[in-house]
Amino acid sequence: MEFANWKRHSAPLSILLMDVDNFKQRNDTYGHAVGDTALELIGRVVRRCVRAGDTAARMGGEEFAILLPNTDLKGAMDLAMRFQHMLALEEHGPLPLTVSIGVTSAMDSSSKWELLLSQADEAMYVAKRSGKNKAVAYGVGGGKVISMGKMAGLTA
Repeated sequence: MEFANWKRHSAPLSILLMDVDNFKQRNDTYGHAVGDTALELIGRVVRRCVRAGDTAARMGGEEFAILLPNTDLKGAMDLAMRFQHMLALEEHGPLPLTVSIGVTSAMDSSSKWELLLSQADEAMYVAKRSGKNKAVAYGVGGGKVISMGKMAGLTA
């Protein structure tokens, strides 16, 4: 529904796609209860970060998405970095709890939902491959990664 509203009004629209770093290792080493606790913690931090009009969802497994209406790419990257900072402040058990985040923004009303998800997914995997615990923005201009942020002092 939010995507349809955006297409009508052409306001900025961004998507964050997040994947928990080293989640399989957490489950395999400490059990699914520890993994479930980590997912619950991430859900709580997401709820504290989003605004009333934003939509957050667990996409499956250890992947989450946040739809940000009226938010440009810079605002979405700011939210991604704020989320990582807030998560770093939480008590989370035996392993560091970090996420890799892919960020994209719709550039015009011809953008398709599937394309935006694909762009966010591609940016998220760039974050994973380049060391994890990062937010990577997907941009126009041939689909190049245009911005990358990493939480200082944290390891994945």
